[in-house]
Amino acid sequence: MSENINKELIDALGGEDALRALTEKLAVSQKVVERMNDERHALFDKHPDRWVAMGINGIVTVSDSLDEVLSIVDSKGLGQTEVVIEFMDTKPQLRVQ
Repeated sequence: MSENINKELIDALGGEDALRALTEKLAVSQKVVERMNDERHALFDKHPDRWVAMGINGIVTVSDSLDEVLSIVDSKGLGQTEVVIEFMDTKPQLRVQ
């Protein structure tokens, strides 16, 4: 890519500082997803059929209610890239397409 195109893309994303912040958020998000993946089996055993919100430092909250999980995550000021929320479904439905 030419330097002009790169500058246009960076400017369209809000400038270098905004791009750097976005890159940092995506790195945090990737770490949270990896942590959820690493701990998923233990979470199924410990919190069956419950909603689990996982953050960079571990479990943020666990509840039977998605609304409650979302409310707690919001009250802690955590953004979408800072948590993974998953239902620990012990009886998932098979979906055939």
